[in-house]
Amino acid sequence: MSLSGFSQYTASRREQGLLRELRTEYGYGDRSGLHFCSNDYLGLSQHPDVIAAFQRGLSEYGCGSGGSPLICGHTSVHEELSERLADWMQRDRVLLFNSGYAANSGVLQALSSTSSTLLFDKLNHASLYDGAQSSASTLLRFRHNDMNMLAKQLTQLTPEQDALVVSEGVFSMDGDQIALPECLHTLKEHRRQSDRESWLWIDDAHGVGVTGARRAGIAGMASQQDIAIVSGTFGKAFGLSGAYVACSSELEDYFIQCSRHYIYSTAFSAAQACAILQALSIIQQDDELQQKLEFNIKLFRELASQRELSLLPSHTAIQPLLIGSSQKAVAYSEALKKQGVYCSAIRPPTVPPKQSRLRFTLSAAHSESDIEYLFTQLDRIHEQHPEFLQNDA
Repeated sequence: MSLSGFSQYTASRREQGLLRELRTEYGYGDRSGLHFCSNDYLGLSQHPDVIAAFQRGLSEYGCGSGGSPLICGHTSVHEELSERLADWMQRDRVLLFNSGYAANSGVLQALSSTSSTLLFDKLNHASLYDGAQSSASTLLRFRHNDMNMLAKQLTQLTPEQDALVVSEGVFSMDGDQIALPECLHTLKEHRRQSDRESWLWIDDAHGVGVTGARRAGIAGMASQQDIAIVSGTFGKAFGLSGAYVACSSELEDYFIQCSRHYIYSTAFSAAQACAILQALSIIQQDDELQQKLEFNIKLFRELASQRELSLLPSHTAIQPLLIGSSQKAVAYSEALKKQGVYCSAIRPPTVPPKQSRLRFTLSAAHSESDIEYLFTQLDRIHEQHPEFLQNDA
């Protein structure tokens, strides 16, 4: 494609209301307005104890890790973090990655040499789909949370095909959760009837720290025997960055040999590991933040219900308001920004065509008055733009 072709492509996306842009005014760390688009669910990115732990780590270990985990990037602090996470999640081992994208893509790439068939929930994250594209495994998709369709696909596998079912725990764009009991039952029945291997992998990026027993997310809802792989990030409830893969010792050994994202990427710093350890301690010991988040979710949904807004059926921190057209979603987001409220428009291809939305995300850091202010501004915007209330999805 020529340079003019690139320009034509971006111009076309602008006309369709699909152009992605970097916007400094949306920068969460700048604290320039009221943010309802951050994944900092517990407000730990601004917690003084987490900041102090990061600062101590910088003083003791410096800014960088100096290399990949297998060269010199895996320190005693990283090992402590892995061990504490494994104990919390009741898994054999936890492997640390630079990002959730790297973890998901890296594990799927590593599994490409196996004979497993991948069965994906249709709404899985892009990192999982991109990893599947780098894999030699066959990919099948089932309708979102449709366990009857999954069961049918499992029965159609040949005797040589093992199954790896992959789903999110909390779905990033819709905010709903996997139908876990039904999924586990479906896999158990498949194993009983076929005598073949069938594994389950859950990407729990948006659930860990805020759902499940011990707030350990999906790992607190089922054993390692039921869920073979749990991946997640430190970029949401932990308030930092980086990611993990929790699994058996055998799988961890295999991923260390075969996951190119793990082998060839510089490890995140020991200072960052210190901060993650502190965030983990707060999540484990201080339930007030989770209670505050749950209160905020309930308040948000009550205020939205009073206005008959078209929220998707989510009871997590992710509260999507379905708009329909990309252009209207962008205009809605811009109207909020003028009132000092930041909530990005989510558009295709991140979501299906005609399902653009405002994806409100709630945090324990939000006050009751913050949420009330948001709805006051929504009321004003609806008076000025009644067309925003007409869901054209």
